[in-house]
Amino acid sequence: MGIALSAVALLVASVACALSLAVALRVKKILDPWVAERVAGGPPPFSPLPGTVVPAVPALTDADGTAVELPLGDGAPWVLTFQSAECDGCKEQLPVLKEFLAETGVDESRVFSVIGGDASGTDFYRSELNGLSRVFPEGGTAAELKKELGVVIFPTYIVVDGGGTVAVATADSGRLMEAGGGVLAPVAVGG
Repeated sequence: MGIALSAVALLVASVACALSLAVALRVKKILDPWVAERVAGGPPPFSPLPGTVVPAVPALTDADGTAVELPLGDGAPWVLTFQSAECDGCKEQLPVLKEFLAETGVDESRVFSVIGGDASGTDFYRSELNGLSRVFPEGGTAAELKKELGVVIFPTYIVVDGGGTVAVATADSGRLMEAGGGVLAPVAVGG
C-alpha cells in the first residue's frame, strides 16, 4: 500500500511540475515579443514616452456634446487621461487622481479624460470627475488621439507641458504628484 501511495504522490508531483512549466512557457511566449522589441530599440509596451509631441487632432466631443479643442501649444500645461469603464484599476486609482487634480489646482478646462467602454462608464466618470475634468467618450477623434499616442494600458495619465509635449506619462496615479505636480505649477490656483 505504501508503494502505491508513493507512486501516486510522485505522479501528482510530476503533473504539478508539468503544469508549472507549461504556464511559465506560455508567459515567456507572451513576453518575448515585448522583450525583443525593447532590446531592438522598439517602442516600450507602455507609451507615450516623455518627449512625445501630442498630435494635433480635430476637436474632441465631450460627454455633453460640446466640441473642445485641445490646448496644444498655448504655453500652459494640461492633463490627459485614458481610462476604461471596465477597468477596476482605473476606478481604484480615481481618488488619487481626484486628489492630484484638486491639489495642483489645474482648471477643469485643462484636464481631458477619455473614457473607453459603455456609456454608463462614461456617466460614472463624468459624475466622479465633475468640476475636475472634461470627460470624453472614446470614439471618433478621441480614439484617434489614443491610437496616435500609442496608449494601450488603462489607466494612462499624461501631463503635457505648455509646448504640447508629454512631460510625464504613467499608469500609476500615485506618481502624478511627484512627477507631474511641478509641471502644472504655473496653472495652480493662487500660483
